[in-house]
Amino acid sequence: MRDFHSKLIPTVAAAALFFSVQISGQDTQAQTAPIPASPQAVCAYLVGRMTTLLPQQPTLCSGRQDHSTSYSINIFSPKNVLEGDTRRAWSSALFQTLEELVEDSSLRGACSTAPICNATISDAYMAQYNLRYSVLLEKYLSDMQRGKPNIPGMDEFSDSWYVNWWRLLLRSKESGSAGSKENAAQIGKYACGDYIKALTKISSEIPSCSVMVATDSSLYLALDFANVMDAILAANEYELPPTIGRILDNTGYDGQVVIRSTWINDSDGPRRIYYIYPIRAISFAFEEKESGLRNDFEVGDLLRRFSVSGQMSENSFLFGDDPTEKSVLRDAAVVKSAPGPDGTILVDTTDGAEWKVSKESFDHCNLGSGDEIEVDTYVSSGNTARLDGPPTLTTQKGSVHCKLTATFIKGW
Repeated sequence: MRDFHSKLIPTVAAAALFFSVQISGQDTQAQTAPIPASPQAVCAYLVGRMTTLLPQQPTLCSGRQDHSTSYSINIFSPKNVLEGDTRRAWSSALFQTLEELVEDSSLRGACSTAPICNATISDAYMAQYNLRYSVLLEKYLSDMQRGKPNIPGMDEFSDSWYVNWWRLLLRSKESGSAGSKENAAQIGKYACGDYIKALTKISSEIPSCSVMVATDSSLYLALDFANVMDAILAANEYELPPTIGRILDNTGYDGQVVIRSTWINDSDGPRRIYYIYPIRAISFAFEEKESGLRNDFEVGDLLRRFSVSGQMSENSFLFGDDPTEKSVLRDAAVVKSAPGPDGTILVDTTDGAEWKVSKESFDHCNLGSGDEIEVDTYVSSGNTARLDGPPTLTTQKGSVHCKLTATFIKGW
């Protein structure tokens, strides 16, 4: 099963306490930690470094101190640096600068240990649509991006390094404009029509396209193919970025597109194709192609790096006997819920699974249509952890994570 994101758990060091004491008329200075550089000094470092690396593209920065343990750093280019042939150069220079920033001793811990830095990133084009990326800067996170914990293939400026940084930014893309459920559904229908129109020009295997669920911030689309062979055609992926990706690129909506087939019977029971593509990844692939960085085939390969499998077996949560397929980590949303047996609630999710959820946890987590959930098989106990445990569902309301008491029923 193809994973598309990893969990990063940042750590925040406590702020240092500075003090001095006077004894018997003599000044005795206690050992103190250096005072961290100011937000303005952080910005001066960042702008100076970006100007050195890429003098032809201006970079602006403003900073402020939110409280004793964090700064807000706003990074902005007054040019369209992320939409043209400067996309890889400017973003790579920025990624390198952010990595160096958390390591630089002249900043005396700012954006590394304490204070941490909440950075936003935007350019002139994104500002027109009130969009920005948000990223938390501190040493552990930067180490993960650089592959310091021995992640293979993460050499600086490699494509894996570049995509890994973008993967981080895409998870934190923000819109300052309020969306609506109705608008999301309408855009989804338009995107469906554009996709079908484009696919008709190159293929005779045309799916139906529908909105599974829409909310004020997210949209989930389903592409239903008549059989397995139709669903796995490469053209299905290639047409996602220039249609659905293009239309949703600057809307601010998150969500997913699902490519799925009908069920077929084999010796292990009913099976099907169920591939999940994050909308932000589809839009990212569109931007990479529009910037001239990748051709159609490279965009298809890029998109597959973000995709995961949904519920491909009707009667078994896991698919197949391959030991590498025993762990699951994927995002989904609630499509609908209905009363179940013994006072439980039956919940259908966008990853194609049906769950039996206890009424108590359903009410406690205040679960409703469109709510995002995480499906995983991660289990920890003491100092040990497993990735092949029973499936669990977790939702998040604000900053609070709520774990559901749920049992897998079947694929729907």
